[in-house]
Amino acid sequence: MSDVIEIERGHLPWRPTSSSELVSVLHRYNHPLMGVIRQPSGTHFFECATGCDDSPVSVWSYCHITEHELGVLETLDVAGLQAFVFELLRSRACVIALAVKDEGIAVTELVEDFSSISQSIRELFSRFALYRERVSVADFDESAVGRDLARVLASS
Repeated sequence: MSDVIEIERGHLPWRPTSSSELVSVLHRYNHPLMGVIRQPSGTHFFECATGCDDSPVSVWSYCHITEHELGVLETLDVAGLQAFVFELLRSRACVIALAVKDEGIAVTELVEDFSSISQSIRELFSRFALYRERVSVADFDESAVGRDLARVLASS
């Protein structure tokens, strides 16, 4: 079992590898925005952090969860779910990923400690800048996505 999710470039954020199984959808709008994925290596929570609507890019977070935590997640109301998710993301290593609409996941970054999330987001954007040099990504406003992420982190 691995605590770090496996992610393959080009896959949908809620199905980040061909072997991923969508176990539970906790929130959706046109597609899953929050839920649980099972892979051969383990069970992982995922959430769209920003760009969840019709934005050309979106940022996703993933972290390992236990079967017990999966059971708890499925019983919580909205307020309880928000608090539980925030604690999940703060208490363990997670992966953040930037996905491009109609292209799937483009780049990822491991966040080993929540206190380094700002640095990890900067690194994710640096990787995306290199990705954009090789692939055309229209209508991407990095500052707007950065502001959205800052708002999400501040409200947590």
